[in-house]
Amino acid sequence: MDSEASSLETLNELLSEVGDQVRRERQLFPGNRHHLSTLVMELGELAEALMKSDQPAVVREEAVRVACIALRIAAEGDTSFP
Repeated sequence: MDSEASSLETLNELLSEVGDQVRRERQLFPGNRHHLSTLVMELGELAEALMKSDQPAVVREEAVRVACIALRIAAEGDTSFP
């Protein structure tokens, strides 16, 4: 498999993970309040993982969570703000 095909496969896997995470999060937290504060918290956890973790899976998990909440903000907004 060439590099471009491999990158596309990785991207598709990540998008699938993000979609799964969005579905889980919507079941656990169906409303759209506090999305911005959640994004900031998740971004902090991603930054910490990048700086402190030597495990790519930990960084990936945090990045998927950031992408998830960013997509929810794009799709649902955040009713904490006008």
